[in-house]
Amino acid sequence: MALPDRPLVVSVVVADGLVGSFGLGVCCEVFGYDRRSMGLPLFDFGLVTEVPGVLRTDTGIPITVEHGLERLARSDIVSITAWELFDRVPSPALLDAFREAHARGATIISHCTGAFVLAAAGLLDGQRVTTHWKYAGELAARFPAVTVDPSVLYVDNGQVITGAGTAAGVDTLLHLVRREWGPPRPTRSRARWSSRRTATVARPSSSTRPCRPARTTCSVPCSSGPPATLPRTSPSR
Repeated sequence: MALPDRPLVVSVVVADGLVGSFGLGVCCEVFGYDRRSMGLPLFDFGLVTEVPGVLRTDTGIPITVEHGLERLARSDIVSITAWELFDRVPSPALLDAFREAHARGATIISHCTGAFVLAAAGLLDGQRVTTHWKYAGELAARFPAVTVDPSVLYVDNGQVITGAGTAAGVDTLLHLVRREWGPPRPTRSRARWSSRRTATVARPSSSTRPCRPARTTCSVPCSSGPPATLPRTSPSR
């Protein structure tokens, strides 16, 4: 994306009892501040839910969400945080809103188990994607048209980007920033975004092969073994 002559509309889809405090904080840190001094565009950042009002995070913290799904119709970037209650099926209205945003050309990003919602909307069919390693087998089992790779921090399919566990959301969103606008200009604020760490994630990984639908319960990891050192980037192109 070139720097626009208007604020870019960024919407984070949340649901009562499901939105993770950390994942939401990552989105707020990247898109919620005016970082034009770093060479980034101005973002019109907002939270979206089906019924606006007071919601609670997965740790019980109340948050006020002002926007309904209609905001997605004018969003440039749409992100969804974790969705770990698998018996809570995304509504047809939510899935349609994602499909319409995608058809309109919006960039779609999932954090952690938010990939389940994108898969339910059909946006991941035929693609290589990732999610939290613990739920990779469940994602592969439920959506056989999707190739799940639990060995990477994120997968960039162009218009759709999927991130692994919640902490990988930092890498996922910073990758989007670098991809679209280049490295942020060196300012004092940039130190807050520093991610000078080895991408070592405490997740069982004995193979880099895509996860296959061998498990039907999400409490069982796809494979076993010691924590793995993972690549920082994983563009599928």
